[in-house]
Parts: sequence; structure tokens; C-alpha cells
Amino acid sequence: KNIFTFILPIGFLGFYPTKFFIDGSSWILLVTPSIAIALIFLSRYVWKRGIKRYVPSGS
Repeated sequence: KNIFTFILPIGFLGFYPTKFFIDGSSWILLVTPSIAIALIFLSRYVWKRGIKRYVPSGS
């Protein structure tokens, strides 16, 4: 959950804007927030699906 929610979106939001300043490609700045938002929704979907299938050991 934490990887999909925090690490991957932060990686996209940190790496590609830096690449813009180094290389000068501007199209990637428009795509980066979209990818981050999509990954947040994907992680939420995976998390909720996992919670539905979770079966506690129950003592």
C-alpha cells in the first residue's frame, strides 16, 4: 500500500520535473501528474480488493 501510494507517485513527481530542467522536454510535465493520480487510484483499488479477500486467523 505504501509503495503504490507514496513511493511511486513521489518518484514520478520528483524525477521527471528534474529531467525537464536537464533535457528540456516539456511534454513529460503534462503526463507526470496524470501518472501519479492514476497510480494513487490503482493502489486504492488494489488495497480495497485485498481487504475484501482478507481472512483473519481468528483465535
